[in-house]
Order: sequence, then C-alpha cells, then structure tokens
Amino acid sequence: MKHMASDQTRRARAMLRSDKTMQALKESYAHKSEPLPVISKDLEEQGRYIADVYDRIGIIVKDDPKVEEELLENYGEVIGILWKSLGRFVQEKWRDKDIPRYASNFERIGLDAIKKEEKFAKQQKEPRREITPPLRDRPNELKVALSSEKTKE
Repeated sequence: MKHMASDQTRRARAMLRSDKTMQALKESYAHKSEPLPVISKDLEEQGRYIADVYDRIGIIVKDDPKVEEELLENYGEVIGILWKSLGRFVQEKWRDKDIPRYASNFERIGLDAIKKEEKFAKQQKEPRREITPPLRDRPNELKVALSSEKTKE
C-alpha cells in the first residue's frame, strides 16, 4: 500500500487528474464510441505507472475482502477516477496478445470503485424518510393518546 503514498505516485496522479485529455476521458467514460485520444509520451508513461501501482494494490487486497472493502471505502473515489481516465488505454492499447491480463486487478478494483461511488451518489439523491419520534417525545400527542385510552375504558 505504500506505493499509493509515494511521491512518484502522487505526482503521477496529479499529472493525470489535471490533464485535459484525461479529464475528458473521465467525463465521457460511459460513451466509449470516441476514438482513443493521442497523449504525450510522458503522460502515457505516468498512466502506465499508475496502472501498474493500482494493479499491484489490487493483487494485494484480492484475497482479503475486508481489506479490499476498506480500500474502496477510503480511496474508491480516486481509484474510480483513475480507472475512468486510464481504463480504455489499459483495455485498448496497453494490453496485447502477450499480456492479455495486463492491469486486470486495477480494472477489477476500478470497476468496483465506480459501482460503489454510483451507489453512494444514488443514496445521497434519495429523499430521507421522516422517522416519527416515539410518543414520549411528543407530549401533546401523548396526552391525546392517553385520554383516548381512558375514554375507552
């Protein structure tokens, strides 16, 4: 996990997240019909570095659901953003017939992170149900309820 916090990883993440092309890929994630954009060699190098780091992290957490859940809880938003930006490069350009599973664990945790964030966003949009407090916390209604009980007797 220390790879996530290294200076090199932080610089690479910052570079990817601030790049206009990467931002456009993140925003158009659901619409994959656009051709894959051309990016600079430096940006591609940083993207591959990030894919490798998060693939290793995916390998580490794969066999421990609690740790993976904690990872997604704490870093899911960032992982999802990175997958949205880099996923098409991983799938369409960086994987090849010699390494067909390249960054497959990054893909797995990236997709899981996106699902988790979408579920969270949906929950935030749902109106909260009003919970009626118990009668003891509503003195006027309590008096009415008690008096109606007495009249029934």
